[in-house]
Amino acid sequence: MTVRCPECNCHVVHTVHGAHRCLAINCLHKWPVESVPTTPDGLPLLPSALLALALDDLIKVERSKRYMVRMGLAWHQPMIYGSKAVCSVCMAGVVMAKTLKVDWREDARPEDFTDATDCLLDALDEARDFHWRAFFLAVNNARDWLDEGPLPPFIDAIEELGWEVPADRYSSGTKGRFKRAMRKAIRIMQKHGL
Repeated sequence: MTVRCPECNCHVVHTVHGAHRCLAINCLHKWPVESVPTTPDGLPLLPSALLALALDDLIKVERSKRYMVRMGLAWHQPMIYGSKAVCSVCMAGVVMAKTLKVDWREDARPEDFTDATDCLLDALDEARDFHWRAFFLAVNNARDWLDEGPLPPFIDAIEELGWEVPADRYSSGTKGRFKRAMRKAIRIMQKHGL
């Protein structure tokens, strides 16, 4: 399922918080999306929407002096870095920080939330390492907790996303490549109705 901008017919569209946004430089048109089911905590049960939400939260966290992104090392964990108090976060941790509004001074883990939200945070943990099969299965687990029914078949999306883990894992030198790889994954998922 490809989403096209009704204003300029561009297919480069970003979906966040219930709205599509065209990314064409001369357009930037916004319009509402069809309703996406969410957890009671407000996390979307559609993989592309969940990943887009996490990517937006990652960008917000990167701009904050209170957070340090450390993929794979902490969920949402306060720490002292040098002489400064910060909160160390991973891909799921950025969602805890921004969307779920966990205070930066609090330690938080996925199991601190509802079962469905726990599953979606675990899904994001898999996404940060490009483990797409595990990502989709964890989203399906969240949908199961809320009786939403399973996702459409996702094997074709996994084939297009790739089984191999690219060298674009998040680090200080690969932030841009990581985010581009995530945006590409979002577009592929949207194309497959996920």
